[in-house]
Amino acid sequence: MKSYIILIFLSFFYGGIAAQKTEPNFNDFNIVNQDVSISNNKDYKLIMVSGAGCGYCDIALKNLLKLKKQATNINITIYEFGGIKRIANMYKGSDYFKNFVFINAEKENILKFNANFLPFFYLYKNGKLIWKEKGIGKNTIDKIFKKVEKYR
Repeated sequence: MKSYIILIFLSFFYGGIAAQKTEPNFNDFNIVNQDVSISNNKDYKLIMVSGAGCGYCDIALKNLLKLKKQATNINITIYEFGGIKRIANMYKGSDYFKNFVFINAEKENILKFNANFLPFFYLYKNGKLIWKEKGIGKNTIDKIFKKVEKYR
């Protein structure tokens, strides 16, 4: 029993450690906002795993709008779970829907990204994972910006 509890704790605490080392194949996902495309002409791709209605995820989205204005060499994709219709209804007409690609995988599970804590961030450069973080803190967006600037 004790080892089972330790295993549960470790899987929760290190939930994102086994994240995909390479950028996921977006053919496996549905693009929710069809008028925004997934662009491969940027040096960096940030994927934020989010949940429709998650308060911390909403804070992160607001901060990502600021990041997008500062860092022009980054493509931001939001992997949102909660159903395509629900996502479209929540964000339609918003600045988020105009600036970010929202993807959803009805047939996939959020655990494909090993994210058990939301939001979860994955930063890729040339298709390879260079940084990840779970949760949103005061400095999360600054950390992303510094990574993008560092690898320029």
